[in-house]
Amino acid sequence: MCSPLQKNDIKHYLHGHYKLDHRQATSVTVEEWVLPLTIAGIYCSPKHTIKSEHFRHFYTSFGHRFLAVGDYNAKHTHWGSRLITPRGREIFKSMQKENLMHISTDEPTYWPSDERKIPDLFDFGITKGIPAHSIQAVGGFDLSSDYSPVLLTMHTRIAPQTRPPTLTSKITEWVTFQNYINGNLTLQAPLKTDRDIEDYVQHFVQIIQQAAWFSTTNPRTHQTQNTCDPALKPKILDKRRLRRRWQHTRSPQDKANLNKATNVLKILLNNHEQQAIQTYLESLPPTEATDYSLWKATK
Repeated sequence: MCSPLQKNDIKHYLHGHYKLDHRQATSVTVEEWVLPLTIAGIYCSPKHTIKSEHFRHFYTSFGHRFLAVGDYNAKHTHWGSRLITPRGREIFKSMQKENLMHISTDEPTYWPSDERKIPDLFDFGITKGIPAHSIQAVGGFDLSSDYSPVLLTMHTRIAPQTRPPTLTSKITEWVTFQNYINGNLTLQAPLKTDRDIEDYVQHFVQIIQQAAWFSTTNPRTHQTQNTCDPALKPKILDKRRLRRRWQHTRSPQDKANLNKATNVLKILLNNHEQQAIQTYLESLPPTEATDYSLWKATK
């Protein structure tokens, strides 16, 4: 069962436990500055039949603002599964009746060891009272079982969105754009063969791209600080590559390679963390110049 882990300095209280044959859940309520938010970790057994009325009653108990996430053992194309099962159909009915939303990665979360089975999405969340643009779901890279972890991030403000790539913007100097094309586009080109046409189309596209880049000034963006040690990046990428390979092949040798890379990465991450702590401790002097950082850290 998925159980919420709550940081101690966040004001919260236990909302309730649910331990039934067909459903298990643990929920806490967080006293957020907007409205109280109930977060529940859920596991639904695949052996039982659960109707939409049961799910409706279950979601109603969480109040007007909640996030109920976990392993529902239910499939529906609405939240990204490849097919619809009877339980998924019942959950979808309850969502429509109660005007609920879903949050998922739209990617498989279950990777069966049986090669005859196909990976699919079982883990997702049901939400109410949470704007869709303030919550995000991404798949985790650690594979401790047949299930991939799902990481949910909820913002008290609108979640940052990645801007789609564009050639031009509102600050594009169109006169410069036109002059660049007029000065660099070749008009006298033979178009007698298929290769001539392909080469000229490529030349035409390149000129448009170069004209857009030349006439558009890149706006200054805030550079986020990269906290990952550059020496660890190749190890992390190698582990992710091995994980993807094992998920596709299910080969024992690929599994062994993945386990080896995971253990090596854990050791490196632990050493890096210990070194960071040691460096931090050594930089704490008990003087007024640093506002007595040693005593504040000790306290």
